[in-house]
Amino acid sequence: MGFQEKTDVGLVECFNSQVGNKELVKAPTNYLHELKLEFDRRNWDYSVTLNASGEFNLSDGNKVYFIDNKLYLVHEYLKISIHGVTVIGEIIQRTRLWITIRILSPFVGWKNCIGIPLQALGTTRHFWAKEGSIIVRGKNLLRECYEKVKIIDENINIFVEQYDILQKELKEIDKLEESETKKQIKRSVFKGYYDNLNITYGLLISIYDEEQLEEIILAYKTNKTKIYLKQKMKETYNNYNESTSVRLVLNHEFQEVPIDSRVTLDASFINMDNYIKNSEAGIFIQIENKTRTTTLNLSNISPYVLLFFDEELFFKGTSYSIKSGIGTYTVQTQYKNILVIRMPLEFDLNEVIRIFKH
Repeated sequence: MGFQEKTDVGLVECFNSQVGNKELVKAPTNYLHELKLEFDRRNWDYSVTLNASGEFNLSDGNKVYFIDNKLYLVHEYLKISIHGVTVIGEIIQRTRLWITIRILSPFVGWKNCIGIPLQALGTTRHFWAKEGSIIVRGKNLLRECYEKVKIIDENINIFVEQYDILQKELKEIDKLEESETKKQIKRSVFKGYYDNLNITYGLLISIYDEEQLEEIILAYKTNKTKIYLKQKMKETYNNYNESTSVRLVLNHEFQEVPIDSRVTLDASFINMDNYIKNSEAGIFIQIENKTRTTTLNLSNISPYVLLFFDEELFFKGTSYSIKSGIGTYTVQTQYKNILVIRMPLEFDLNEVIRIFKH
């Protein structure tokens, strides 16, 4: 089946082509078996692709990307506008029972989830497997994330004061002897605390939100840090120089990456040593050819890492160009936006979300 001849990116595509694709004829068992053997031969960590029985999980939402000999689930990104504010989030979990969203901008980190209706549990293809339903529910969850954190941000000082009052009350309750009455009093105090947040401020906190809220309050109470704000991103944006760098969006910050040039190419085969020298920091390439894949000749380029981005500039995976011995080294890719940067890196590739090319 030619798996050994595939590049890393090509091998990942062999797996992704089988994920959730009901239009294709089901792959023969030996195809998947050989694919797994090739993963093992390359010493990849592909545990994220396996189900409880150790077989490939090919259900919708389980496509992967490749970084440093490990496969990661591709997060699905959502974008909505609320009163003129662009809100971005990602689907970080999609199982038979749950879908979970995490907000990325303009706030960061707050998670929201929803479960599947009980009447759908008996179906073989419940609504989480239907893309339209996922997007609709995902956007609703993202909206709730934004609205909750916005309320917290607007009232953070008051919420800290009320949290302190709650802790004082709990300390007094702890002085009582252990009893069912003591437990009931404590439950009543907690209920009053969260009911007040809802009634007075419109902040509805579920049991899944309680820990997130406490983490925010304690961070602000301790050192006045609003952990849900991307302050470092804002500072970086003000210092941005588009002629000498590109900006990567990481999980919690921006990362300025110096480059020497940007090029737009219409070619299916690219000799990279025509565009970058080994002493240079890097290059951002946009490919405008109409072919499905592009071949990059990296034979004389070392040591560099290639970051691949889709048409919406979200990060999809990497390849490395590290010269060892003689011979030709090429990489094939379907992606049209490629950042080539010299190693070592000043950031963690696992943190990369997308790139700004402007």
